[in-house]
Amino acid sequence: SVPDLTWPEPEPLETIEMDDLIRFLQHPMQWFLKNRMGITVPKADETPDDTLPADLNALSSWSVKERLLNGIADGYDLDELTARELAGDGLPPGALGADDLDGAIEAATALWDGAVERGYDREQMQPYRGSVQVGGLLVEGSVSADPQQVYLFVVTPSRIKGKHRLRAFLELVFLTALDPDRPWEAHLLGKRERGDGHLAVSVGPLGDTAAERLSQAEHMLGELVALYREGLGNPIPLPCETAHTWQRSLGRSRSSALWNAGGIWETDRFSPEAADPAHVMLMGDTLSLAELLEETDFEDYCARLWSPIIPLSREKNL
Repeated sequence: SVPDLTWPEPEPLETIEMDDLIRFLQHPMQWFLKNRMGITVPKADETPDDTLPADLNALSSWSVKERLLNGIADGYDLDELTARELAGDGLPPGALGADDLDGAIEAATALWDGAVERGYDREQMQPYRGSVQVGGLLVEGSVSADPQQVYLFVVTPSRIKGKHRLRAFLELVFLTALDPDRPWEAHLLGKRERGDGHLAVSVGPLGDTAAERLSQAEHMLGELVALYREGLGNPIPLPCETAHTWQRSLGRSRSSALWNAGGIWETDRFSPEAADPAHVMLMGDTLSLAELLEETDFEDYCARLWSPIIPLSREKNL
């Protein structure tokens, strides 16, 4: 069961950086431990491995795709990029390495083709920095966006998960509050969350007119700031991937939400969120999803965070 603890009042806030708000919402309990208790919880996968792999592990595979994607974006020829990878030490030896590199090239090319098809040119991205007054608090930050295409754009070899969607949404809301005259959208290109293949996700715009967009942006940002205030006062049960999966699956049925979110929370083979050290430290023994629903306000927090985001989101396979 969840320990019933009372925490001292946090220091009063006047200003918050957008990046801090994003990191908080991506992992509220980890943020609480770090900022209220001074505890940094190491991740389970940070143990270095200096053995020579027989095939690429997930991190190495991601790194190769990232280098290839950046190289293509910088205008380098694929043959040159391939030769550079083969000459380095990031691949397994022999034919196994060649197979892995072929897969990385295919993935990077598919992502880049999808980005070009949507008009992406990172030379056109410009910084937008400013501040927005909401809920008695000044939210400050900077985002990069293309004013000609009227979008924020991220292309990544990573799987597009809840944390990526959350960042895209927050940056979209902040940018719209700064500049409501344009119908800004956020675009994400990356790997599908499950299985193979790639996905294009778009979010927004927040309304049809400048007045509507400004009103929506300020309201949404105010709600997110309210969550931040609560999460500084007490650790809130809002595990990012479980919460996103829960709220998204509720659109089909509650049984679907229980099954899908339970898999993320309890049985994910790489990193079940129930076993996250911050969650275990603040909520005691590992909870089942049923216990999380029964003993905490998880469901209410899911709705508060994700209900505005999901209807604004669209997806298409690349």
